[in-house]
Amino acid sequence: MKTLGMGCALGFLMSALVLGCGDTSTPSDTGFDATAEVEAQSSEVSAGDVDEIADTTPDIATFDAEEVHDQTDVAIDMGTELPVAEDTVTGPPGDTAWGTIAGSCGDLQVELALAEPSLFQNTYIFDDGAVFDPTHLAPAPLSRFEGENAGGSSICSEVMSMQTLIDCEGADIYKTETEVVYDTPGSMTDYIALIDGEKVGVSVTRAYMGPFVQTYTSEDANQLLSSKLEGIQDSTANVSLEDLWLKQILHIWTLDPDWGAIVANAWADLDPALKGDTIVLITVETNSDLIVTDSCDN
Repeated sequence: MKTLGMGCALGFLMSALVLGCGDTSTPSDTGFDATAEVEAQSSEVSAGDVDEIADTTPDIATFDAEEVHDQTDVAIDMGTELPVAEDTVTGPPGDTAWGTIAGSCGDLQVELALAEPSLFQNTYIFDDGAVFDPTHLAPAPLSRFEGENAGGSSICSEVMSMQTLIDCEGADIYKTETEVVYDTPGSMTDYIALIDGEKVGVSVTRAYMGPFVQTYTSEDANQLLSSKLEGIQDSTANVSLEDLWLKQILHIWTLDPDWGAIVANAWADLDPALKGDTIVLITVETNSDLIVTDSCDN
């Protein structure tokens, strides 16, 4: 017992001497890393800066069937990596040859498997002094731009709809309007895109009453949506099996953010049977009127 007591005392004395000599361990030995602490503080500051920047972002909302009346929701994801398709112009989603797409860009792929309708909004912000140079178009929209129109006066919005889906969704253009095969004559979709390998019909229109009309009303929006959504159901019923799409996108171009909001609110009030499972994408053209006025080829 005496020997054990002396050993314990000696061990205690040696521990005290070691502690008394000072802590010679490195920061990693003690569990404290000054470099890591500085980096963590720097990350906190960066996150705060990002939040402050996000507060200044224009209020461009992404809507779905339950959120369409909430004008405060902002869904901007400019960092999503997308697969590079044959027609894709490489670069970060949102960056284009003519400017920047703010708002929904790269969000539509996940909607393809859903049976519910949905609505998204974005803004195509053209660069100052931008002119429409068709040589920047991917091969399919360029071919459409240089080809014959099947009718109407919306070649610019149709071509740029193709280009937008290429830039944002990594789409390929499968067939243009005159190439799509139908079993029964009737309404026609403007083109078929391949998004994530799935056929998607795309109908393009404009919330725009002409160069001499500076207003857009709920009645205008309701009439436009009703006509186009009925046409989408008609073309879906009549398309041949070889071109049958998974679902359709109604791509609406307009010149004024307020007009886009009017269309979104009108869509929210529509009969669900009329909406079906259609994806509605509203694009507001800003700093330019080349696309909505169909003057890009003048």
